[in-house]
Amino acid sequence: PGEFSGGETEEEGQEGMLIPKVERDQIQPSSLEVRVGNEYWETDFLFTEFNKDMLDRFALDHKDNLKAGEEILCRPGYIYIVKSHEKLKLPQNIEGISDTKSTVGRVGAIALAADKKFSQLRAGFPNNGNGARGHVYFTVQPLAFPLKLKVGETRLFQIRLRETGTSYLDKGKLEIIYGTEEGVGLYREDALIPFESALNEDGIEMTLNTKRVFVHKKWAAKPLDLTLKDHYEPHEFWDLCEGHDEIVMEPNTLYLFPTNERIKFGSCACGFIVREDPSLGVGVKTHLAGFIDPGFDA
Repeated sequence: PGEFSGGETEEEGQEGMLIPKVERDQIQPSSLEVRVGNEYWETDFLFTEFNKDMLDRFALDHKDNLKAGEEILCRPGYIYIVKSHEKLKLPQNIEGISDTKSTVGRVGAIALAADKKFSQLRAGFPNNGNGARGHVYFTVQPLAFPLKLKVGETRLFQIRLRETGTSYLDKGKLEIIYGTEEGVGLYREDALIPFESALNEDGIEMTLNTKRVFVHKKWAAKPLDLTLKDHYEPHEFWDLCEGHDEIVMEPNTLYLFPTNERIKFGSCACGFIVREDPSLGVGVKTHLAGFIDPGFDA
């Protein structure tokens, strides 16, 4: 029970939870990647619950019926509500949790499902009473760089499927799989860190390395097309800060820190990184894309 694996997700997709048929590489070890659809709103506000009538009333811009391959420009300082390309239907015993893809989080953008609760898709989604599949609407918030999205192509979002009512690992269950080949382990200099030292009250704790940090260039205005691979030069968008024992972080600035530890997930474990740690104060986001899939080793 709990999270669905990539194989189970693919099986569910072929049985009709999703249309149109997804590409094989959209199916990740424990999540499903979703593409940008043909409708969006541009706003300068956040809302507590997705409401199309409110969006139509207050949005700065709204476009629909865009053609495949058409581009949507998302600018920092604005929030976008974007329809998914795929339609989804969840059984009554399955719920979804959405988050940003890691490649999108690393350029300072957040993409979360906008349902009754942000990031979550209720069991039985879309709960429309007729059993039909429905589009998922996502909030997209670029915090650092402008983004160029392409209809039917760009993948910003991931959805992880869970059996309703299943719990996450508690300390006792986590200790059983800690350091095993199939479970999860935290390492420093290739040595497994003792379980009690790796654990805090909320889960496994990692620390930041300040010796080699990338800081985003605020004047970098070229939109990033996330469908392109190995296309951009890092120095166009990032400054490298090296050799410091401490760093003073400026407001409204994106930093990419490595960690002092290496974390490894086996075939039967996946994880989620906490986005905000209250001990750091208000407004500091420690991660923008939190899913860690089985097999992760970095």
